[in-house]
Amino acid sequence: LMAADLTDADIREGKIPAVDHRSGLASRKTFARLANMDEAVLSGATLDRSRLDGVSAQAADFTDCTLRGANLTGANLKDAVLAGAILHGAQIAGANLENACLEGAVLSDVDVSSARTVGARFEGALTEPSETALAKVPELIAAIAAHEAWRRSGGADGAPARLAGEDLRPLGDRMRGVQLTAADLRGACLVGLDLSGAELQGANLERADLRGGSLKGADLRGSRLASANLTKADLRGAQLAGLPLGPARVTPVMLASSRLRYVQGQGADLTDAVLDGADLRGADFTGAILSGASLASADTTATVGLDRTDKTAAKLSAS
Repeated sequence: LMAADLTDADIREGKIPAVDHRSGLASRKTFARLANMDEAVLSGATLDRSRLDGVSAQAADFTDCTLRGANLTGANLKDAVLAGAILHGAQIAGANLENACLEGAVLSDVDVSSARTVGARFEGALTEPSETALAKVPELIAAIAAHEAWRRSGGADGAPARLAGEDLRPLGDRMRGVQLTAADLRGACLVGLDLSGAELQGANLERADLRGGSLKGADLRGSRLASANLTKADLRGAQLAGLPLGPARVTPVMLASSRLRYVQGQGADLTDAVLDGADLRGADFTGAILSGASLASADTTATVGLDRTDKTAAKLSAS
């Protein structure tokens, strides 16, 4: 079930009619059958708003899954691997998470206080924005407005936004269609944000965390995304080609050593993009333009949409 779409799936205990052996027909009696997902491999799957309450998923692999708003109440997740999983808003009351791995998981709006967590590993897990981050919202809004004035005036007014290392999650819907051309967003936290239609040409997003976010139709031409984490991001229709800076000068998108696991890249334009050493496992680039892109040493295990007959494939094969 790797990368399976199980959005809104109901995997709870089921009741099955018992058979009347004399008539061969179903009787009014039923018996319960527990959902058993022990040792299942669901890495990269989409389980948003799914019903998994009471399910047994001992030692199951949920690496890089999205479980936003999922109900895991009373579920048995002992020894399960949820590394990098996005559990924003999930319900886990009474769940058994003993010895589970939640390293790097997104646990914002998740109450783990009533779950059994003996031996569980939470290193690097991302929780709610801090009070400091929430208090900076007016300052961040002003910085983005000043940046837009700077962009429109060609530098005569406003000032370029310096948002390196900032947690931008508290800005929520304000980030949709945001205009941050050439902004400094190095190491910024943009997990789960809707950046669809955003103008990020030439922006520096190196080491930024964009997991589970939407960049659908965004303009990222010439941007720097080296070592950024875009796992489970929506890049459908995004512009990730080179940015023309003159008659004979084009700045390519830099995605070297980035993490693009299970991204939706259908229809994206990655012409001449540098993806050297990128982790593309499980990504879907169906219909994407990858002409001239460099994929030297990239991990393309289970990647969909890479045509091995074009120029991109030749570079990949030679790596």
